[in-house]
Amino acid sequence: MNYDKRKARQYFARNNQVPEAFRRQTVPFRTAEVPGTIIIDGNQHFLYLVQPGGQAIRYGIGVGREGFGWAGIVRVGAHGRVADLDAAGRDGRARSERGKMGRRHAGRT
Repeated sequence: MNYDKRKARQYFARNNQVPEAFRRQTVPFRTAEVPGTIIIDGNQHFLYLVQPGGQAIRYGIGVGREGFGWAGIVRVGAHGRVADLDAAGRDGRARSERGKMGRRHAGRT
C-alpha cells in the first residue's frame, strides 16, 4: 500500500474518519516474534501487535521525518517497576507528586 499524505487528508476531510486500511484490524501476519511483540513498518505506516496463531492487530500510524532515519531491531525490556497507569496514561507516583505541588500548580498536568 502506498501512503499519500495529501490523499489521506482529503479522504479525512470528506469522510471525517481515516481510510479503512489504517483503522485497527486483525490481519494475517507471519513472524518469528512472540505474541505481544510490537513491529513498526514505518515505510507502510503500520504498527503490528503480534498475536498467537499467525495473526497481528494492525494500526495505521503517522511517521515523522525522524522515523524514516532509523531501521533495524530494537528490543525494549522492562526497567524497574511497571507503572500503575490511570486512564490518561499517568502513573500513580505522578498523581501523588501533583498533590504535593500546592495551589500554584493546581490543574496542571
